Amino acid sequence: MSEKKPFNVWLLDTKGSVSIVNEIIKCLSSDKYIKTNVISVDKNSAAKRSFNISSFHILDSNKDEWVAQINSIVNDNDINVLLPCEEPDALFTLENHDKLSQYFSIASLPDESNYKTGINKYKLAEYIRDKDIPCPDEVAKLNINDLKSEDFPIIAKPIDGSGGVGIKKINNHDQLSQLQEEILGDGNILIQKFMGDYDIDCSVFCKDGKILAHTIQKGLLPDSDNFSPPLAITFVENNKVYEAAEKLMAALNWSGIAHIDMRYDIKTDTAYIIEISGRYWASVLASCVAGVNFPKIACYDAIGQNISDNIDKKQISYAKYSSLLKLRKSGIKVDKTNFRHVIADPIPEISIKLTKLFK
Repeated sequence: MSEKKPFNVWLLDTKGSVSIVNEIIKCLSSDKYIKTNVISVDKNSAAKRSFNISSFHILDSNKDEWVAQINSIVNDNDINVLLPCEEPDALFTLENHDKLSQYFSIASLPDESNYKTGINKYKLAEYIRDKDIPCPDEVAKLNINDLKSEDFPIIAKPIDGSGGVGIKKINNHDQLSQLQEEILGDGNILIQKFMGDYDIDCSVFCKDGKILAHTIQKGLLPDSDNFSPPLAITFVENNKVYEAAEKLMAALNWSGIAHIDMRYDIKTDTAYIIEISGRYWASVLASCVAGVNFPKIACYDAIGQNISDNIDKKQISYAKYSSLLKLRKSGIKVDKTNFRHVIADPIPEISIKLTKLFK
């Protein structure tokens, strides 16, 4: 087994996604061999105040110069991994893969066509229906007069939205009529039947369509907005969820990380695919605490090293420490929260909270 050597990881943030970047930094901070660096469009990013990064670089406003600027940052003599954080970062990397790969070992990604299919809710719904993978019926093309009472409830959601923003649950014809102009007049809205009993997610790292690492999690306590990420989650195993994820990732020949949202129906024992996030997700640190460090897995895979050392999966419950007062009866202990990560590197967290407060 080859001796481990320090290497640079460059977090690419072309969207200014400070919360996701901050969570990834926390995940990588546990590895003494990784030197984390950030390349961001956001000059005020809270990430640059982190104790756990080696350097912070700001991208020009001119996107055409980004490849040259990114490549000029790195030292050719070092090992450098490029880790896209959000979907725009992954798309930029895929579009410029040949030029960037001259300087970086790039974290695994699917091919560009499959990636674009996976992250587009409408394209994905059409694709997996053709592959006979369970998914909610898509009803956007129906006239509202054709919908029967048993077709409700339905869900209307932005095709390119995330984090539960803009999603509406519609329970009957009256609600649909009230929202008809807002919803059906927008070509970027997908309407599906609301199916299943509860939300459940599968996070994966894949290589050529094969799942090499995964966690499955479901909510313990929903946010006040039912479509936002839950305040607390519990990690479980569910064969139907895993089988659905396995079939989907194989069909797309997916490589790299993905977070798959599903709805589980208890009566039919069916896991319905809802959507794929081709980016790091809000609970990525929770997966890390549960024994599967997805950012580290992606980094070590990129340099051709064994990833199994970063997989020690445990079935735990997890919450953000700020939610513990609401979860007093849940039995979740402080060590199964992000408390120690925040205490170890508090300034980015404070900065994010203040920014949201004064927005």
